[in-house]
Amino acid sequence: MKELGLAPDNITFRGLVSATTAAGKWKAAQSFINLMQAGGFSFAIGEFTEMQWACARARNSRESLGLLQAMIEQGCEPRLENYNALLCAYEKTANWEEAVRTVVWIQEKGFTPDFITWSSLLGACANAGQAEKAVAVMEKMKENNFTPNVVSWCYLLKAYQKTGNWEKTEEIFHSMLNSGCPPNEVAWNSLLSAYEKGRQWKRVLYTIEKQEELGVKLDVVAWSTTISALAKAGQWQLAEKKIRQMKQSGCQPNIVTYSSLIKAYGDVGLWNKAESVFKSMLLEGIRPDSKACCALLRAYAKGRQLDKVMFFFDSMMPRYGIKPDKYAYAAIFWACWTCGEWQRAADYMENMEAAGCTPDTMIYTTLITMYEAHGQVDKAMEILKKMDN
Repeated sequence: MKELGLAPDNITFRGLVSATTAAGKWKAAQSFINLMQAGGFSFAIGEFTEMQWACARARNSRESLGLLQAMIEQGCEPRLENYNALLCAYEKTANWEEAVRTVVWIQEKGFTPDFITWSSLLGACANAGQAEKAVAVMEKMKENNFTPNVVSWCYLLKAYQKTGNWEKTEEIFHSMLNSGCPPNEVAWNSLLSAYEKGRQWKRVLYTIEKQEELGVKLDVVAWSTTISALAKAGQWQLAEKKIRQMKQSGCQPNIVTYSSLIKAYGDVGLWNKAESVFKSMLLEGIRPDSKACCALLRAYAKGRQLDKVMFFFDSMMPRYGIKPDKYAYAAIFWACWTCGEWQRAADYMENMEAAGCTPDTMIYTTLITMYEAHGQVDKAMEILKKMDN
């Protein structure tokens, strides 16, 4: 515009701010706002509001709060929508304490919280795993004549699912049904996840069968949660069966699904099956993550395949770009113990410390037990001193 001898006006700047915030590019929008202010153009409540919602989408609560304070300083009176935008940012960042303070602030300013206000507060509590507080917020919603919708119920389910309380999650799910609110995929998956965390694999199977009866198509999250629950229970045959059904339904396994199946095989020492799944995953173009690699390492260790453990461990970084973590080292130490190779374990312990990877209590205990079993009392005492430190 400058090359043509044209200068941007207020309408131009507002259009740029609107376009960039709609695209979620709040930093670009901020730069245009700075140019507006430098050029002496007025900054209306609309720009503030759009910027705040852009910050919420970008999970930037600090910037959103700063914009609200800037509005007040410039004599621009915030509306309820501005406080709700801030609440939304707190919801996405699970900052439930600030969300509670903001609702108090809203009421002190003389505004009446609307459905968005209560929903954002509920979401903030749920995302932070504050289940009891989330329940209290829902009760407040009802007291203020707001009927919880499927999103509200999903927040509550998520809150209890995060705590691993499957009984309470189940209770909330039934309350949702009794209220006449039909569950969506998110609600079903929250229930499945709670069961999986609580090692209730039979309830997981019953739930997915119920979903299929109701015509609810299982997504990759539901299938992966099911296979993970079966893996934790040592039900590798059922896990094998379910992944076949998953593929037959047209749902493709992802890295989480395959990692769970590898774990299922590994926990019972079926390292060859675990290895086969890992190779199939690579052929499908799925890049392994740390969990998949550690699951295969544990499978090798359980099967006393020390050479395979060491070869795969050493190839994690150069081949897959994955730096071995404490779980990878734990598999190495377990394999060394079961194969009587305490000297190799000592070498890897030095490597672990040099890499800045801190051992946990389980690793220390494994090493002490291994050294004692092979008469290496001095080595065991060294590890014990490290634990004390």
